[in-house]
Amino acid sequence: MKSGGCTWCGANDHAPFEHEALGRRLRWWNERYPFREPLDTRRHGTIITLIPREIERAGKRASKIVTEDISRGYRQYFDPGTGESRMDINIRGFGAELAGRRATNLELHWNYLPRSYRRRDKAADLGQRTEVRNARRAHGRLFANDHDPIDRVFLLVTGSMPTFDVRGWIEGVDLMVPEHWFEPPDVRYAGFFVDAADLNPLPLPEDA
Repeated sequence: MKSGGCTWCGANDHAPFEHEALGRRLRWWNERYPFREPLDTRRHGTIITLIPREIERAGKRASKIVTEDISRGYRQYFDPGTGESRMDINIRGFGAELAGRRATNLELHWNYLPRSYRRRDKAADLGQRTEVRNARRAHGRLFANDHDPIDRVFLLVTGSMPTFDVRGWIEGVDLMVPEHWFEPPDVRYAGFFVDAADLNPLPLPEDA
């Protein structure tokens, strides 16, 4: 038994992963990722604070996108009363992508998106197939919907400008399964949701 008790429940009368469900997850982890550290010792979170040049870059990108959105007749607010405008949300999202780039050293793709683009046709945010998802709060979950490509790697970055926490990743094939599907009123939007604690730690897969 490790000093300090069970990693998951804190009790001192048993070793980590004597819980049946967690034991199954540990076996799955070791079979799928034998080259990584044991699951019960993994650490979540890579704190990234953007520098002024990156903050300015995110702002300029957000301004361009919002201008396009307004010209298409989109609402200025996703949810009136939340205190975040479409500009705020875009700045935060692009900041999360910059933080993800810093944490992974992958190339960032900010290609122009035509008005007719479909989500499945969109280039990956980073590298070959990595999508960055941002949640403002530390306890926020990673989200994807059924229009997202299943072959992507999804990277959760929590926080707001200028400081972000790169929490972890999951393959689309592992994310988009029935047990991760939730619908209102349990969640705001129907989709696939995963808690940060259930994500894989960095580094990303070699082909991400």
